[in-house]
Amino acid sequence: MRPEAYLLEYIHHQLAANEIVGLKAWLGQIAECRDAWRFDLCQRLIRAIKAEELGPLALGLAKNDEGLVYAQQGWWDQAIRCYQHALAFFDEHDNEAGRMTVLPNLGNAYHHLGQWPNAETCFQQCLEIALRRGHRQTESVALNNLGMLYKDQGRWTEALDCLQVDLALCREMGDVQSVAQTLVNLGDVYQRLGNNERSVACLKESISYFEAKGDLHGAAAAYNDLGITYWHQGELDQAMACFEQSLSAKQTLGDLGGAAHTLSNLGAVYRQVGQTGQARACYEQALALCRDLGDLDGEAGVLNSLGLLHYDMGEDTLARQCYDDSLAIHRWTGNRHGRAQVLFNLGLLLRRQGQSDEARQCFEQSATIFSEIGDEDGAIITQEAASELEDG
Repeated sequence: MRPEAYLLEYIHHQLAANEIVGLKAWLGQIAECRDAWRFDLCQRLIRAIKAEELGPLALGLAKNDEGLVYAQQGWWDQAIRCYQHALAFFDEHDNEAGRMTVLPNLGNAYHHLGQWPNAETCFQQCLEIALRRGHRQTESVALNNLGMLYKDQGRWTEALDCLQVDLALCREMGDVQSVAQTLVNLGDVYQRLGNNERSVACLKESISYFEAKGDLHGAAAAYNDLGITYWHQGELDQAMACFEQSLSAKQTLGDLGGAAHTLSNLGAVYRQVGQTGQARACYEQALALCRDLGDLDGEAGVLNSLGLLHYDMGEDTLARQCYDDSLAIHRWTGNRHGRAQVLFNLGLLLRRQGQSDEARQCFEQSATIFSEIGDEDGAIITQEAASELEDG
């Protein structure tokens, strides 16, 4: 009998003896499997829990965690269905605490798919419950989620307001971990606003918190974001140094998903400085990791980046294949924002090839999606590209 069979038998007996104790054991085990990207074992645990006779609280929490498994792999539609089922259990029994657990996860799934009005509704509902119940930790989560959503929509004032209120709340609670994470997010917003000095200050402060606590994972993520800020400042040597530090930490931690993300950023810097061989190596490593992990969202993003590299090198056939593969994944997962970005890049490729009608269709589809999800900056850039096509 394999070790996981013993694990499943252990969970079964725990649930039979005491549902609360058994559920806690199940949630702990599935969290460990998610952290290790052991989705095969996650699925066995999910099948095991579905075979048990559970009460509504346990059913809701189990369904929420099933959604987290799908979300980590980029299967957003399946994740949303799980979260909605969990909410239905909690709604049926007027369980506000349960709703407060699920709403941030549902909102994040909508956020990833570019369904931004739905995401905002979830985060606002979560914030209302947290304020009513005086649950300050969840209030902080909701404010942070809203801040990052507003950032992606270009609603800069609202983004800064949410994140600054959250930062003050975290400092007041003495929650050093959340202070550090909110500083990372504030650094991201300041970078998008072009205030690189404030961005660097926030990110360096966050790194000091993470390193003081020995949180290598948090520091690795912050170094990655600091690298992005240096990159946008044109300080490419410092950007590379930060990405390398982030990558080394993630590899030490065995955080293969995080390593893939940083490799993609490192590849982008190499692409910018014309070191195409090193850029290609970074992208191919990132792509292999995403495929090994079953990270569809990550795979689609790296394919788009590889397409841009092939475009730069005049390798139009390879660029087109990358864009087509990326689009296929985005259609499958329902990621509309990612789809709009790839359609824009495909439009540029088709325009260069003289395929004006096909390019126009790509730009129109891209602009429509950007407008529908509230990304006005994306819509404007795409419409300008379409106008240049008309002028030509």
